[in-house]
Amino acid sequence: ELQLLWDTAILSRESPEAHGMDVEELEDLVLAYLVAFPDVLADELVMNLFRQVQLGQNILHAEERHINVGAVLEQMKPCLERHKGTAARIAAECCAHLQTRSETLAAKLLVRMDLDGDGFVGEEEFRKTMVPAMALEVENLAISVGVRQLLKEENFADDFHQAVCDVLVEEGQVQVS
Repeated sequence: ELQLLWDTAILSRESPEAHGMDVEELEDLVLAYLVAFPDVLADELVMNLFRQVQLGQNILHAEERHINVGAVLEQMKPCLERHKGTAARIAAECCAHLQTRSETLAAKLLVRMDLDGDGFVGEEEFRKTMVPAMALEVENLAISVGVRQLLKEENFADDFHQAVCDVLVEEGQVQVS
């Protein structure tokens, strides 16, 4: 798939250059990616929230861990369907906003992908670095912002916090009087 992407980008040029892709061509790739990414991001937002909570729990000492993330996810499963529209809207808004920053994102990709420092991304560099660079510079940013926005949505936040509370009570972590 990367070879097809490379070939398409190179063949679509008006005058092919031997150097490789420059920052403007990387910006075109960022924009194309952000147009296609909202559908993927929408499906990933909720699960990434749980991954982030799990990561936070793993950082804590064992005696300080109180949230059973798997149990919270199970508790929330019945209400996740009604939040799909919210996740889709947030994903679309997030990617639209990132499109306005495509020049900056492309410059960051160039720095990350231009292994030999010549100002261009050659075919071999592209194959080696495209996937991790896009994940680090675009996907992680979109996911981070999207998860925060999801938690700002009152209905989702209410369901999430209720699920956490229910699990904490069920597991005896919190006493209800």
